[in-house]
Amino acid sequence: MDKAVIIGAYEFIGFHLCLSLLEKGVEVIGIHLPSLHDDDYLEEKRLSVGRNSNFIEKDETFFEPGQSLLDNSVLFIDYYSYYRMHKENELESMINQSIVNGAAQCILIVPVQLSNKTFAADFPLQLVKRQKDFQIYYLPTVYGPWQPHHFTFQKALLNPDKPLKIDKREWTNDALFISDVITRILAQVEKKENLEILLESSINDHWYKAASTILKNTTIEKTNEELKVNEDIVVLQVDGTILSEGVETQKRHLVRLKQLK
Repeated sequence: MDKAVIIGAYEFIGFHLCLSLLEKGVEVIGIHLPSLHDDDYLEEKRLSVGRNSNFIEKDETFFEPGQSLLDNSVLFIDYYSYYRMHKENELESMINQSIVNGAAQCILIVPVQLSNKTFAADFPLQLVKRQKDFQIYYLPTVYGPWQPHHFTFQKALLNPDKPLKIDKREWTNDALFISDVITRILAQVEKKENLEILLESSINDHWYKAASTILKNTTIEKTNEELKVNEDIVVLQVDGTILSEGVETQKRHLVRLKQLK
């Protein structure tokens, strides 16, 4: 991979993809959609990538008629982050067929809930599946540095003594550490196989065990929703970061961010 376009370059998954690809020497066009989200640490994120000559930032004008992707670029869509913000409808209204068609390979990252058979016909899954080269990744809750404030773990670290309400879109049956997710996705992308892949932790009850070390005064329950995974989806277990190390890494990163404010 020489060139990549990331829709949601400053969102949780997209930003970590951006950092990893730049580290590998890949040219990255990062699409930031300020009308959908501006987080408290946007400037810190810009500083992290802005000095890299391989990075170019674009905004909503990227979706205007006449815009096209770089030749042979891989398109990453961080649908996962917009879904968690309840902004997926706005994202869908921007993405059009010509943008997706212009990619050499299209990588769609979505929440595990969309692996349910009842979602199989929904946008953006079918749009991406029409491409010659595509991969779709279904993720449970992901945690680690730069986790957004509306995720339960980050919210608990920011307000350690307050009872919290867990967002209904947080998948509490499983969790993965962010660097393990990015490593697995980028390794699989290089194989250029057309696959739908659900990533799950090799640690049983990963979310619950991580939450138990962070949450206070909050009732912790697993998601009741039953997952009926489409038969076309490959389920891959992810090994990697020790749970306690992942939680501590997120804590230390948040402390550093607070010091910058």
